[in-house]
Amino acid sequence: MIVKSNNEILLSIKPVYVYKKEDKLRSYLYLSDSLEQRINGGKRTQGLFKHSYRKIEGNWCILNNEGEKVIEVSLPEFANEYEYLPLITVVTVVYNGDKYLEKTIESVLGQTYPNFEYIIIDGGSSDRTLEIIQKYNDKIDYWVSEPDNGIYEAMNKGLSLAAGSWINFMNAGDSFYSFDTLKKINLPEFDFDIVYGSIMAFDEKTGIRGKKPAKQWELDSFIKGMPIRHQGAFVSLAAFKKEGIFNLKYKVSGDYEWFTRAVIHGLKGLRVETIVADFMLDGISGLGYRSKIENLQIAFEYFNYKGKLFGIFLCIHRCIKLFVIRNLISKSIHKVYRQIKFEQF
Repeated sequence: MIVKSNNEILLSIKPVYVYKKEDKLRSYLYLSDSLEQRINGGKRTQGLFKHSYRKIEGNWCILNNEGEKVIEVSLPEFANEYEYLPLITVVTVVYNGDKYLEKTIESVLGQTYPNFEYIIIDGGSSDRTLEIIQKYNDKIDYWVSEPDNGIYEAMNKGLSLAAGSWINFMNAGDSFYSFDTLKKINLPEFDFDIVYGSIMAFDEKTGIRGKKPAKQWELDSFIKGMPIRHQGAFVSLAAFKKEGIFNLKYKVSGDYEWFTRAVIHGLKGLRVETIVADFMLDGISGLGYRSKIENLQIAFEYFNYKGKLFGIFLCIHRCIKLFVIRNLISKSIHKVYRQIKFEQF
């Protein structure tokens, strides 16, 4: 076993994966080398791996992806404050994001929780993104750079590479709210599939920053819009094995579709008071009219007739609002609107 000075637990033992026939997600340590444009690196390529741990009869044990004992191990003293040390996988997806990526990386690598892994999926960037990733090669657990077909294909790659019991997506431009966020979140071993908290939203155009609290985990919340953000959510690996990956039919609302599917199929969500992330409002889900149209498609796919009607109303209302903001009001008025909107939370 190798223990790094920043309370990091690394082993030469590879994670053990077991599956049932009905599982809709398979996990891999690396992507295959078949694609010529692929470049990868990180600690996994050096033979160093991370695991979830639990104390069983007073002894620390490595767990497989089903939470079952694999082997007993000795952990360093800093682990003694825990009885259960789930591995948390944090995935960052990026494409030509050199302006914001380093802030995201530093917010992840600076976490005080002792058992997380960090995976970066780059879509074959042509700016300085790859240079920034390689700068942190010895601190990132696994990274890959290759062309892809959009954010949700990249996020699905991250899912397939996750060894953690819990998974969070903190994409380029977003960051954890504080360096002790992962330690504060206190993820449970049983009972819940998704644990989520609030986010702090930042509008780069107006400079306004405000809290967007998470809503209740219930279908009515999803009918009214996106009640949680993937930056503020930790989803269990078991949940992805039950529910599957992101639907590539949706280019900008794939996370909304996944969470809607999850609540309809009975997955259990736990809302916590912790502020999890700083979220940039100019991200992929803010790409204009397309997100409104995709949200309406999701309403028609999953909601009853009242939900469909409300979806039509929301789509029209938000498209009109977007048109007004883009074409009919000044930046100063938009800034006042943002201030009022955030103050309502």
